[in-house]
Amino acid sequence: MKGLKKTALLLLLLTLGITLVSCLRARNLKNDHVTYTVNWGGEDGEITYTGLAHHKDYGWITSRDFYTLDGIYALPGGRGSKIFDTAGNLVKGSEVDSGETYYAFWKPISVVLCFDLPSGSTFEDGTDRKEMLVDYTGTLPAVFPKATDEYGVEHVRWHLDMVNGERVSQKLVTDTYGNLLEGLETVANYCTVEPTRNEPYVITFSPYTEYETVTGDKTVTLTFDFGGGVASEFLLEVYSDIDPSCFWYGEHADRELVGWARHPAECSEFVTEIDNISENMTLYAVWKNYRTIRLHLHNNRVKSLRVYQGEPILLDEAIALVGTAFENWYEDGDFNTVASRIVTYEGTVSDYYAKFTPKSTLDEGSHRLTLTYAYGQDEVFEIKLGQDIKNCLWYGTEGGRELTEWRGSGDDPVRGGTLTADTALGAVWKLYKGIRIHMYDGLVKTMRLYEGESYRLRSLPDREGDEFDGWYLDPDFRDRAPSTITFSDAQSDYYAAYEVTERRG
Repeated sequence: MKGLKKTALLLLLLTLGITLVSCLRARNLKNDHVTYTVNWGGEDGEITYTGLAHHKDYGWITSRDFYTLDGIYALPGGRGSKIFDTAGNLVKGSEVDSGETYYAFWKPISVVLCFDLPSGSTFEDGTDRKEMLVDYTGTLPAVFPKATDEYGVEHVRWHLDMVNGERVSQKLVTDTYGNLLEGLETVANYCTVEPTRNEPYVITFSPYTEYETVTGDKTVTLTFDFGGGVASEFLLEVYSDIDPSCFWYGEHADRELVGWARHPAECSEFVTEIDNISENMTLYAVWKNYRTIRLHLHNNRVKSLRVYQGEPILLDEAIALVGTAFENWYEDGDFNTVASRIVTYEGTVSDYYAKFTPKSTLDEGSHRLTLTYAYGQDEVFEIKLGQDIKNCLWYGTEGGRELTEWRGSGDDPVRGGTLTADTALGAVWKLYKGIRIHMYDGLVKTMRLYEGESYRLRSLPDREGDEFDGWYLDPDFRDRAPSTITFSDAQSDYYAAYEVTERRG
């Protein structure tokens, strides 16, 4: 009996000992600190995790511009296990270890596109208002819904009216057929007000209607001042829009027209389009003087560069083919006169020749870059440690085709960067046709139309005393051109015709 009592007492003491140790371990666990990192998507913050509880006061971020937190995951992009919920609480069954990195996953806020009609107008289903739910990262519909006014006239041109209840300038977003204008597709471009968490944006569009000024004037004059006494004037209806295609850019007498500004000396903010012009306006051409230099490289390749006035360039070390080493730049093909590496607009040398000398081995840390142009034509370069490969990527035209991109094993084009291993890139060629668009006052816009693409000839604004009369295929304005140019039937020249409506002067 005494033995049984002793056994029971020993078991009791053992149980108490185990319980005490467990409590001590629990106490130590409660006070234990686990340090880990949360990648917030561009903002890394180290958070101290204490025990088995977590709180948002420990630096938790629940929202950022136009996005809300979905949770913290073990892998980027919302992949792997979800470790913390949106409030920063540890998900049931998850464990956090010191030294680990976890990743925030954000979801875009919802945006409501509202199509609001004026009184008396209706959509095809008889309603006067439509709403569409999209994401901040989404796009607008390519064609806006059809609607008519009280007289049965169709609303085809729509403008941006309000953002979150705040009225904004009436920016046209569709053409005369209700098609969304190019460059205005992304929803994010319309979100300008500070977002409110868990509350959707409301972007309101309304049909465009004509307006009159207080004075009753219905026309304004837009003047393009090229400088030197050369200017073009256009007579426009009040509140009409000037499309970017009406702005001329080009070169003339070793200078490049780089933009249009509201003041002759202004060049920081260019005007690229005009919405709802309401008063006479003059835009001034901003020119940049330049000269062209030619870099003579390996295998008779020549790369042309422009050196602008006031913007000197530094000639980088030319990248050499495997088996050669770059020595220096020279002013002549016989390599007698070493050239200055700094090239200015005021300089006199136009041709620079890279001299390469033979060598047997690669430099330490170098890698091979193989460029395949077409039909097995390869060039193999030696890329030194930290050397950018963009200086050996050649772009140009050859027999009606243009080398537009270099691609490797990935989906995105390669435009430069350094190498960490031997790499091979292949050239991407596109067939093209050169097109000259004769606009007005002798101004010619040149462009390339690539295979599989098309270009729409937009109407030009009327000039003072002259009304735009369409596009033609000949300078005598006998053969009308189609509104859309396709690659298969593209011609070399297109001419803008103007009909004289009143005599000037």
